[in-house]
Amino acid sequence: MPVLERALPEVGATQVLSPAQISGTDVSTVVARALERGGLAADLLRLEITETVLLDRAHANRLRDLVALGAQLDLDDFGTGYWLAGLPCGVPA
Repeated sequence: MPVLERALPEVGATQVLSPAQISGTDVSTVVARALERGGLAADLLRLEITETVLLDRAHANRLRDLVALGAQLDLDDFGTGYWLAGLPCGVPA
C-alpha cells in the first residue's frame, strides 16, 4: 500500500436530502449510482434527513433501502443549528 494511502484516513461525504428528493425519486438507486461513479464506499456516506422525512411512514421503505446500501442517516433539524449523528436504534428505518 502506498505511503499516502496509509497516512491519510478515509474521507467521507455528507449529502442533505430534502423531503422532495426522498419522495420524488428512486433515491436508493440514485445514491447507489452516485457511489459507484464516485468510487466512495457506502459506509463513508452520511445522508442528512429532516424530522419530517423520518416521521412520514411513506418514506420508511426508502430509508431502509438507503441503510441497506450502507449509508449512515443523520437527523438534521434544518434552520435550528442542531443535528443528530446516527439515528437512534428505535427509529423504524
